[in-house]
Amino acid sequence: MTTAFPREPGVSEQALADKINQRIFETSLDLILVVEKDGTLLRVSPSAESILGYPPEELVGRSAIQFVYPDDLENTRNEMRLARRGKEMRNFECRYLHKDGRVVTLAWTGVWSEPEAQHFFIGRAMTERLVQEERLRRSQKLEAVGQLTGGIAHDFNNLLAVVIGNLDMLED
Repeated sequence: MTTAFPREPGVSEQALADKINQRIFETSLDLILVVEKDGTLLRVSPSAESILGYPPEELVGRSAIQFVYPDDLENTRNEMRLARRGKEMRNFECRYLHKDGRVVTLAWTGVWSEPEAQHFFIGRAMTERLVQEERLRRSQKLEAVGQLTGGIAHDFNNLLAVVIGNLDMLED
């Protein structure tokens, strides 16, 4: 079996694992965050720039509160508390503010690590999916309106045929 990172002489298993983890962190299309208990961002993956418009260095050291959509702040805090208390993985959605001001919906998976006293989050941008779902809903509504309109037109045509038939009979 070939690995992306061949073992070099003198390189430990841990060093190889660290190298692989770093590569995943750097190349992930999802947003990866390491966050302190108080919400301070400790590590931010490079994908932050494509997802939120901020390079990682503009986020590190700042509170996530500055970027969470205000209406989602309390729920996000609650999810972090539940993760710390239950020591379990949490899945939730939360909106963040993009650097240009637009809202970005993220589906998060997060876990609290007691030994590090940190949260580890992976967030997938949902904006494109939500737009596609809205387009699908609109097209389904249009289809329903089209079917309803077609049915009404058909019924009206039947009534009109009866009226025209009666008028023809009266005319004769």
